[in-house]
Amino acid sequence: MCSKDLTSLKKPILLRLTGPGGGEWVLHNSEENELIQIDNYLEQDVSASITSTSHEFVSWATHRSSWKDHCALDGDLEYVSSLIGSINII
Repeated sequence: MCSKDLTSLKKPILLRLTGPGGGEWVLHNSEENELIQIDNYLEQDVSASITSTSHEFVSWATHRSSWKDHCALDGDLEYVSSLIGSINII
C-alpha cells in the first residue's frame, strides 16, 4: 500500500470485504514511522468503515475504477471519504 499517502490516517478504519477471500481488517497507524498497520478485526474502536466485495476491491483499490461505485461507507463519513482515495494497491 502507499502508506506515505495515508499519513493522515489518525483514527482506525475498518475495511470489510465480502465474498470469496473476504474478511475484516483494521487500518491504523503503527508504532513505526509513517507505516500503516493492518490487523484482524478485534472489536477495536473504529471511526468509520469501508465495505466492498473482495472482487470489487481489486478494481477500486488499484484505481482501475472509482471507489464511489463499489463501496459503502459508515461512521465518520467526512474522515473516511478524505482517506479512501489514498488506498492504492500496486
